[in-house]
Amino acid sequence: MSLLNSTHTVADEQGPYHAKARVMTHQMCQEHGDKMDVSVSKQSVNVLHQMVLGLVETMTMDLETFAAHARRKTINAEDVMLLARRSDTLREHLESLRETEAPSKKRKKKVVSDDEDDE
Repeated sequence: MSLLNSTHTVADEQGPYHAKARVMTHQMCQEHGDKMDVSVSKQSVNVLHQMVLGLVETMTMDLETFAAHARRKTINAEDVMLLARRSDTLREHLESLRETEAPSKKRKKKVVSDDEDDE
């Protein structure tokens, strides 16, 4: 990208999710600030945003590590539950979501009896 492009922003380099996370962080700070009758400075919002991004990055790396340890390339619900093990509130919330979730279709394994092996 050209240095002369005046519309280039840091958000362009980081991608759309970073920009959305910044907006959501700002909205949450405003909502909670209004409830508590305090204002939140732009610097505070920026620091909180960076903390959120750091936490998400750490969580992503942990999930990838859990899946790799299990010799999988796909992160599954068990990996997420393992990540949530230190947060009782989050773990309980995820377990309640799991219980209300529709049962997934599982492949049935064919059971081969000893009699069929002889044929």
